[in-house]
Amino acid sequence: MSDQLLPNLFRSEYRRLVSLLTNRYGYDQIPLVEDAVGETFMLAAETWGKQGLPENPQAWLFTAAKNRVLDQLRRKNTIDKKVVRAIQPLSVAEEIKPFDHQRDMDSQIQMMFAIANPILSFDEQIGLGLRILCGFGNEEIASALLVNKEAINKRLYRAREKLRTLQRDEIIKANENESRLETVLTLLYLLFNKGYYDRVAHKTLHRDICFEAIHLCWLLRTSYQKPRSEIPALLALMCFHASRFEARNSESGEEILYEDQNRDLWDDGLAQQGFQFLNEASTGEHLTRFHLEAAIAALHCEKEERENKWRKILDYYNLLLQIHYSPVAALNRTFAYSKVFGKEQAYVLAKEIELKEYLPYPLLLAYLIEDTDPISALGHLEEARILAVSTDQKNKISQRIDLIKTKMKS
Repeated sequence: MSDQLLPNLFRSEYRRLVSLLTNRYGYDQIPLVEDAVGETFMLAAETWGKQGLPENPQAWLFTAAKNRVLDQLRRKNTIDKKVVRAIQPLSVAEEIKPFDHQRDMDSQIQMMFAIANPILSFDEQIGLGLRILCGFGNEEIASALLVNKEAINKRLYRAREKLRTLQRDEIIKANENESRLETVLTLLYLLFNKGYYDRVAHKTLHRDICFEAIHLCWLLRTSYQKPRSEIPALLALMCFHASRFEARNSESGEEILYEDQNRDLWDDGLAQQGFQFLNEASTGEHLTRFHLEAAIAALHCEKEERENKWRKILDYYNLLLQIHYSPVAALNRTFAYSKVFGKEQAYVLAKEIELKEYLPYPLLLAYLIEDTDPISALGHLEEARILAVSTDQKNKISQRIDLIKTKMKS
């Protein structure tokens, strides 16, 4: 058995198993289902290592997890008439092929809408999303969210307890509730961003979060009952960003700025998928933040610098800030502004943005004035070094400081 087979199956099947079994036995059983699925993978590692890979690994995992859930329910003496009806023996065909495609996707979509329920706080939604939707362990979640494991344990416990109060009908209605869709999309967007922009978690965790978010968004696009252009728009945005994954970091893990990236490392296939999704999104009636951010990302994926590229990016940022203002988007706009009107004017605009605790903020300020006011640039870099979390970040900032000081002496 390949060393990577079981970890890969865990990433792809954990969400499906938890969603299917929760949908079958109720959202009040989420903790029990999660434990059963986790124990099933531990059993698989032991059993498959000795007996070899079963003919149908998915069916084996599903049946083993289901049986563990039933055993736990019986031990706790919680099987009432409603549960008994829900756990009638499966047909032979269902045991052999447990994953009906439509049922599988519907269960995962319902889980997305359950996690996006407003009874959960933002932090609880993100934590539970990383746990159930992405299949990450509590230590991985703690690393990704920069909090200790104990805090994550408490956060996930609170989230599960809140979901225990939901009835099955509430979850199904949530899938038809248009007001919940924006929350679901935002959750997927934030999950992707957690992987793409996290400068602390290791590279593998980055990619796993990003590609799980892409897969979940694809499921939503495939299964959602009404055509909504913001879904392919978000997919396009994710694909464009992911297409530059290989070029964003050096072998040592240091971030490489956009202008210094090796464009031969960009994934043309992912970028092309992004353009296809963006074309699909253009048929909708509503212009959303995802449309505009995808359009900006599309221009960043063009390998050749064409005329007025940065002017178009700036125009898109102007529209984006009108419909969905955020300080981070405003900061990104100042970089595009510097390309069109120069660094000096961009610096004046950037100083008006309140992002004091955001590492890219002092870094951009330093970039904008390091040629005209190196002393002030050094001050911004010192601020950035204080904000930096990892040793690699601090070392890279120190290198920039040394370089500016060397230029000042020459």
